[in-house]
Amino acid sequence: MLKAFTAEDGWPFAKYVGACGRFVVEEYVGPSLSDWLPSASSMDKIDAALQLLLMAELLTVGKSEFAMYWTDWSLFNIAVDQQHRLKIVDTENIIVVDLQKILKDRPEDFDVPYVSDNGGCDDSNSDPDCQSYVEEEFCHRLYHDHNYFAACRLLFHPADHFGLLNGLPSHIMKEFPSLAKHQADCYSSSPPLNRTEAAEHLISIFSMIVNR
Repeated sequence: MLKAFTAEDGWPFAKYVGACGRFVVEEYVGPSLSDWLPSASSMDKIDAALQLLLMAELLTVGKSEFAMYWTDWSLFNIAVDQQHRLKIVDTENIIVVDLQKILKDRPEDFDVPYVSDNGGCDDSNSDPDCQSYVEEEFCHRLYHDHNYFAACRLLFHPADHFGLLNGLPSHIMKEFPSLAKHQADCYSSSPPLNRTEAAEHLISIFSMIVNR
């Protein structure tokens, strides 16, 4: 994975160093998000949230006619370098989809966007970390919102690791009154098909805040 989709080509992965047998060596990026977030400033957390959403966008939209779906989104599998750039350091659970093959084979509903609903998490209230998916749907659809779904499950988790639910300065909430709605829509996608649109709004808002 790290050799085929390199950091040098713009993919959000750690740099590949080498391999020996089944062991792969990659660069040391820095602390994991789980270790970095508790001491990060509010602005750094917003920037990290923006990077996560852009990461989800890149993996979903794809490059070179491939899309990727990461099934192990976790604060422990993303690291932060000295410039506060986020990189995926565990690429073991990434499904690579050939979009051209889907266009060629045209399976049933191939052009109908798939919306994640967490249907496999029967007790999601007691396990907010649960993220369900159906592997076959990744390979049968031109568009699947899993990456946005998983990223927003991290960003707007009830534990509020990023401080986006309860920790944002009041002036930001006043300036962007629709922010809470976009966060809720990205987390739960109710009504359906709102998640991608909500993620796009969040990218726009967070970009405006970070780039001032």
